[in-house]
Amino acid sequence: MNTETLNSIIHDIKTDVIDIIQLRIELIKVESVEYLAKLQSSLITTIIVGIVGTMTLFFLSITLALYLSQLLGDAYTGFGIVSIGYVLIGLLTILLRKKIIKRPLENLIINNLLNHEK
Repeated sequence: MNTETLNSIIHDIKTDVIDIIQLRIELIKVESVEYLAKLQSSLITTIIVGIVGTMTLFFLSITLALYLSQLLGDAYTGFGIVSIGYVLIGLLTILLRKKIIKRPLENLIINNLLNHEK
């Protein structure tokens, strides 16, 4: 084997390695864009569902408060009962936040990140 052939082979290998590295970088860019698009669409969907859910809960609460007010004959009592219910739910949420919010949310995020890598 002469030096020109050896230099040609080395040059070809060098060119192939550079091409492979450039393609790998391009693949990482495309995968990153895909992941960010999925993350963004998931976030937007969650926000929309949250807004619709909050509005629904708001109107259901008013409906329940008005119904209780009519049953009890006092406008303030129905709203007071609904408010006390929300205060109790808020206190339970604060007391159990690690168990019912933090850990499940952490697990969801970890699972989403690990599923993305597959």
